[in-house]
Amino acid sequence: MYLAITLKTIDATKLAVNAGNPQAMNVVMLGALSEYIPLREEVLIESLRESVPAKFLEVNRCAFEVGKGEV
Repeated sequence: MYLAITLKTIDATKLAVNAGNPQAMNVVMLGALSEYIPLREEVLIESLRESVPAKFLEVNRCAFEVGKGEV
């Protein structure tokens, strides 16, 4: 049995810079992975609200959407 594997590369740092903060590249990756992990998007966004300081929340939400849009 063979499994088909698709590899997609993204420049998470560049996307995070475009979203407004190069340190948000982990959230870019979270957005990209959100289509493949068994958690609802609302749960992931809520976890951002709980763990990211309020002043960085909007840039992290943007980074999430940018990452999601890449896959």
